[in-house]
Amino acid sequence: MNPQQSQMPDQQQQRVEPPDIGSMQIDDINTTSQPKTFLQTLLLDKHLSPNPENLSNITSDAILTDELLLQADNDDNFIPISANDKSRLYEPWKYSVIIKLFGRKIAHHILRNKLINLWKPTEELSLIDLGFDFFLIKFKKEENMMTSLYGGPWFILNHFLSVRRWEPKFIASSTQLMYSALWMRLPELPTKFYDLEILQRVGSKLGKLLKIDSCTSSTSRGRYA
Repeated sequence: MNPQQSQMPDQQQQRVEPPDIGSMQIDDINTTSQPKTFLQTLLLDKHLSPNPENLSNITSDAILTDELLLQADNDDNFIPISANDKSRLYEPWKYSVIIKLFGRKIAHHILRNKLINLWKPTEELSLIDLGFDFFLIKFKKEENMMTSLYGGPWFILNHFLSVRRWEPKFIASSTQLMYSALWMRLPELPTKFYDLEILQRVGSKLGKLLKIDSCTSSTSRGRYA
């Protein structure tokens, strides 16, 4: 976070003014096909690490068994795709993310350059336009996916950038933003409460706590809580 701006330690699912343009947020976008959210994978301290349950093979719930596929084989318009086919098709996209910049449209090449400067990926950044202001970024390395998902919050040109994991049945036209994780600030919080356990209690009272600012929890800077 930008040390020139006073940020709150607790990140909640409420709409407030963004902290700065150099950071980014993960939001929870719900679709009719797959309601799981990425907010469930966030941890409470600054050392964010993946939740093994959420980082398991994302195709497990989406793959139909061969038996179910064969049941529809009588339909003349049905094109059978086996579970093995789906596993093969999904594999190249397993580290991909889907992004959307809210409140502003910018050219494809400008957005790509901004993302490269923001995330500094260790591989070529492939940006695919999905329509309806959604873009897909195809990463081949898990480390780059994790940076984009958990290194935020992110803003580009002072506009909020949402990031979520790729999912097989994502449809841009029917996807809606249901939740957003944002930084909250507690003005003039007494320093005696700059304690990780107390901050967790305070944050949980305000909403679903996702992360606590490291400067506050470590009591290394003032005016962050």
